[in-house]
Amino acid sequence: MESDFSSCKKDELWGIIKKFVSLDDKIIDAGCGLGRWVAFLSRKNYKVLGIDNFKQLIERAKRFDRTLELRVADVLKLPFKNEAFDVYLSFGVVEHFEAGPTEALQEARRVLKKGGIIVLETPHDNFLRRTKHFFGFLKRKKKRTSELQFYEYRFKVSELKKFLKNLNFKILAIYPKDLLLDNESIGLWSDFPFLRAKSSDPFKLNIIGILIKKILKPFKFLFSGCVVVIGRKI
Repeated sequence: MESDFSSCKKDELWGIIKKFVSLDDKIIDAGCGLGRWVAFLSRKNYKVLGIDNFKQLIERAKRFDRTLELRVADVLKLPFKNEAFDVYLSFGVVEHFEAGPTEALQEARRVLKKGGIIVLETPHDNFLRRTKHFFGFLKRKKKRTSELQFYEYRFKVSELKKFLKNLNFKILAIYPKDLLLDNESIGLWSDFPFLRAKSSDPFKLNIIGILIKKILKPFKFLFSGCVVVIGRKI
């Protein structure tokens, strides 16, 4: 838990949060898991409440720090009044609903004040990922639907913009997000096994992977494993 907490200051999300969120804002981290961002932001004097549907995760987070504001709750049915928060954080959550993210985003809009900010991070269906899957689809035999099990969606930037605009959010900014170190990448490591280092650590790249990441660095949207969209409720 401590290592998860300390990793926040090295996460690109921290720079984004500082840009769009003030210390006076009332924040909800919806789907907070073990509460690493709740813990980190609380220690930075932000007013943040974390909720998660898994009681075990909330209990573990409370054992780590009993001063944290944490509750067991469902992001699809939040136990808060309308317009209760200034900022809604959602990191790696809405992609896990097989029916799509709309219901969760509707709840986000409901609990946000007018002018409130949503910071939404999801897996990114980037260009390299789509290209690889297209050619892979041509080669492999189709599996029967019964053999497949849903885990998550990966979204294109255009899809996320559409979801938010349909709910009357104004798009303020969009960021590609991956790991900061030159020898690590969520996108390249996940989609191209031949770029992985011979290491038990996830997301570590080999020499070829490091070189490719350096070449593509100015074009981060091509390979980023995640994307972050900032919206304002209007």
